[in-house]
Amino acid sequence: MARSRLRPAVWAAVAAVILVVGMLAALYLSLWRGPAIDSLAVLPLVNASGDAEVEYLSDGITENIINNLSQLPQLRVMARTTVFTRLSGSPTACGGEE
Repeated sequence: MARSRLRPAVWAAVAAVILVVGMLAALYLSLWRGPAIDSLAVLPLVNASGDAEVEYLSDGITENIINNLSQLPQLRVMARTTVFTRLSGSPTACGGEE
């Protein structure tokens, strides 16, 4: 019974974190008037719970972020497979510096 109560709490916590991060990003971007970002790569989220049954959650959130950002016409978003392939090498390979 406690486990069934825990799941909605976990989903609510994840939603709250995403909302807060989005609001902070919007605030930061509205105050910062530097050069515009024309491309980016969304790094994969890690399943820190250790529970293999919720691995789909971290993959799904990563996919959702990539899909939503790719809807912006002025922004080029690297594909998930490209990012994962580059990450399989050295950590600096994803940034283009070695």
